[in-house]
Amino acid sequence: MNRLLKTAAAVLVCFFVFGAFSPAMAAKQEWKFAIEEITGSVQDEFAQFFKKKIMERIPDTGIEIYPVGVLGDSEDLTEQTMNGVLHFTMASPGTWEPSFRWSGSSPSPSSGQTGWKSTRRS
Repeated sequence: MNRLLKTAAAVLVCFFVFGAFSPAMAAKQEWKFAIEEITGSVQDEFAQFFKKKIMERIPDTGIEIYPVGVLGDSEDLTEQTMNGVLHFTMASPGTWEPSFRWSGSSPSPSSGQTGWKSTRRS
């Protein structure tokens, strides 16, 4: 068992050491950042500041900032982030509830719901 752990540790070390120097890791990374406001807004100023700081620390990284409406509404941005299309977003996740009941109870998610909506716990 001890030998197995040592072998696994050696494989992981080799993977990380040699993987860090691979040509794929040296390629420029492109990150997507969507905001929920227009260009020139407070969110845009923060996104620009974030982009500047990241590019100072990781020179081979580009960040494309998408203002409101370019990639969809808030719920679309949340879903795209969860699916890996966007790397960062500043958006309201929206609501999963298709209707509101005055009794104060929430409708249960249907069995066919997918994406971020199915992550709600009762």
